[in-house]
Amino acid sequence: MNGNSTDVAALPFRRHGFLLTALLLGVLFKPSFPAAGSPPDSLLRQLRSSIDLVLNHRYRAAEAPFRRMIVEHPDEPAGYLLLAYSLQGQMVDAEDYSRMPEFEALIRECLGAVQRRKTRRPRDGWADFCAGYAQLYRAFISYKTGHRWSSFRSAGKGVKLLRRALKSDSALTEAGLGIGSFLYWKSAKLKMFKWLPFVHDNRREGIELVRKTAENGRVFGALARDELVRILDNEKRYAAALKLARANARDYPESRFFRWTLANALLKAGLQEEASQAYQKLAKQYRELPRGNRLNELNCLLRAPLRGKAKPMIKELMKVSNQAGKNLAN
Repeated sequence: MNGNSTDVAALPFRRHGFLLTALLLGVLFKPSFPAAGSPPDSLLRQLRSSIDLVLNHRYRAAEAPFRRMIVEHPDEPAGYLLLAYSLQGQMVDAEDYSRMPEFEALIRECLGAVQRRKTRRPRDGWADFCAGYAQLYRAFISYKTGHRWSSFRSAGKGVKLLRRALKSDSALTEAGLGIGSFLYWKSAKLKMFKWLPFVHDNRREGIELVRKTAENGRVFGALARDELVRILDNEKRYAAALKLARANARDYPESRFFRWTLANALLKAGLQEEASQAYQKLAKQYRELPRGNRLNELNCLLRAPLRGKAKPMIKELMKVSNQAGKNLAN
């Protein structure tokens, strides 16, 4: 997830649509909670709806049903997991990690709920699924904040839990996103050592697992497509990556997450003019946020190819850089 979510009401939702969505989520998707086993369809629909809201930066609406879920069903780990995902998105989009203690508390609560479920049923695939993604969310934030070894350890724990979830419940196929992403990037980073007997190249297996989730995922489909774009770009399959990036940006036109991915894919595909326009449009979105985001705005402008427009772009960079410096001084 690349340059991702911030202020709750950063983008308009046609005035009362924000409240309406929260109401519909609470009324239409009131899930039942079995003590263990596969999650009910109503919960999966609620997860998908809330993830879509997070991807479009409508955090309050996304969080409302899960805050209620925590109160009504404190042993259901999905409530804590979704809130942690929403908070992760806000921190990454704003490049502001001051809410890390809150994020870590939610991860601990999720893992605690998992343990309470597993005391009743040790082989609980859904509990392991939630715990696995909780560890992967922790790994991602650790990586973003420079704690690489901690990130690797958490990711390893997460993948182990997701494999166990699939073994317990073969219906939890969306564990493939987390497993596949880990397998691919671990192999890609270690490919120079693949001649060693204990280093295996699992890139093909990883790609296939992520691809299956991208095509068939009921909850994580869009997230898997976004991950697959980065993987395909790394494989230099630029046309295939760009096709997926365009699809996500079309389906989620307000998502800064997916606009980052699209701009990067355009640049990798050699479409410099279109990439420049995409980065500048994204920079404008960050500039117009209620609290602004000078760091990501500057990052967008730095990435934008300067061809033919070097002088105006450099002036804009200097202007933004100066303003960022003033903000830091204050």
